[in-house]
Amino acid sequence: MGTMVNDLTKGNVTQLLIRFAMPLFLSNALQAIYNIVDMIVVGQYIGGTGMSAVSIGGDILHLLTFVAMGFSSAGQVIIAQDVGAENFDKVKKTIGTKVEVDKAVLS
Repeated sequence: MGTMVNDLTKGNVTQLLIRFAMPLFLSNALQAIYNIVDMIVVGQYIGGTGMSAVSIGGDILHLLTFVAMGFSSAGQVIIAQDVGAENFDKVKKTIGTKVEVDKAVLS
C-alpha cells in the first residue's frame, strides 16, 4: 500500500504542488486544444451555425467534466481521511464503492 500513497506533507512544497497539479493542467490544456481545433475545422466546413453548436457543446462538456471532478474530489477526501487514520481496510472498501458509483454515474 505504501507505493500508492504519496505524502504531500513532507518535502519541497513547490515541487509537490507542481507534481500534483500537472495532470489537471495537462487535461485542461488538452481539452482547450481540442475545442480550438474542433472550432477551426467546423468553422471551415459548416460556418457560423456549426461553430455555435461546437461552442455550446463544449460548454456542456465542461459542465459535465466539473461535476465529475466534484464527485471525484469528494471521494478523494473520504479516502484521504482513511489513509491518514491508517484504516487501509476501509480505504479498499471506499475505493471499491467509489468505482461502482462512478460506473453507475457515467453509464
